[in-house]
Amino acid sequence: MAFLREYLQLFIFLVGLFGFFYIRKEPKTLWKTFPYFLMLVAILDWLGKFTFNNVTGKDLTPLYYLAIVVPVNFLYVLWLLNKHIIKGNAIFYIEIVVFSIATVYLTFSVLTTESGYHRLFGISYILVATILLLNILRYFYQLSQSDKIIYFYKERMFWVSLGLLLFWLGALPYFSSVAFLIGTSSQDIIVFLHKFVIIFNYLMYTCFIVSFLCPLKKT
Repeated sequence: MAFLREYLQLFIFLVGLFGFFYIRKEPKTLWKTFPYFLMLVAILDWLGKFTFNNVTGKDLTPLYYLAIVVPVNFLYVLWLLNKHIIKGNAIFYIEIVVFSIATVYLTFSVLTTESGYHRLFGISYILVATILLLNILRYFYQLSQSDKIIYFYKERMFWVSLGLLLFWLGALPYFSSVAFLIGTSSQDIIVFLHKFVIIFNYLMYTCFIVSFLCPLKKT
């Protein structure tokens, strides 16, 4: 498990690099941005492995994820999902406003609190998971009501949504534990669940590889 955790960022970067070369000859669509997003995620996550407490004496890793990593991931994925969901613009903008307000509040809370900031980090991920899971379910419902359901396995967005669904459903218990059990006697549960988060990460990015293999259809 330590091996998988150590090389996760490299795996993510290679998935993005694979997508970049595999779809480089496709027409310019929103999917052209997906490989760049994955490579950016890998770089940001790799930077998150460093500790930010050398100067301040306080571990600022949760702040780094709250203020930078989480917004970059959430906003792009939400935008990508919204582009494949019909009649959802109003909900999309409401979700962005809710997320932005929550992020600003949690970020300032991390800056002002002396303890418990890991709990705020967990709450941020619970919010992200809830919003994304609702949108993923909306996409699957829309897909089930369209003619595309016949060849759903050839849909690029299907595999991306499946990967996101697997990850967030699998990771939600971990982030819930971080939010509500951190600092208690249940630390072993958090460590145990984190191992599953690593596995679900690899499952998600493997689904992304499959998505690149799906031929882009003309719409």
